[in-house]
Amino acid sequence: MTPVPIRIGVVDPRLTRLHQRLTYDGLLEGLPNRRMNEAQLSHDRNLGYLVPVDQEPIEGFENYPFGGAARLPAIRVEAAFSSNALSGDPLQRSTALVIWYQQGWALSIETPVLSHLTSVEWASIALDEDL
Repeated sequence: MTPVPIRIGVVDPRLTRLHQRLTYDGLLEGLPNRRMNEAQLSHDRNLGYLVPVDQEPIEGFENYPFGGAARLPAIRVEAAFSSNALSGDPLQRSTALVIWYQQGWALSIETPVLSHLTSVEWASIALDEDL
């Protein structure tokens, strides 16, 4: 298996898990809105490291009654990465869960996401765990 080339700060972690879904999978009625999006983004921040994402207003629905109609990119990507332990302990590894949104299915990972990840310090988002 060929590793996915990704860099987080100065670390080249291994991609160990990738989960993708449509951002609004399950939305049965109405339009996505800022309040709904903020709830999802808050949930994402509690799960792992969220790559910053902008909400795009939906034209013609600025006064939508549920918080202004706005959308996130079409695909939500959740990826687990691992690398050598931050502590240097050979019986541990460091892991991080990273979440981002993009317009198309991964792989590939959109350039703005990759660029952002290179500016993030691995030690600020990763935790050591026993092997």
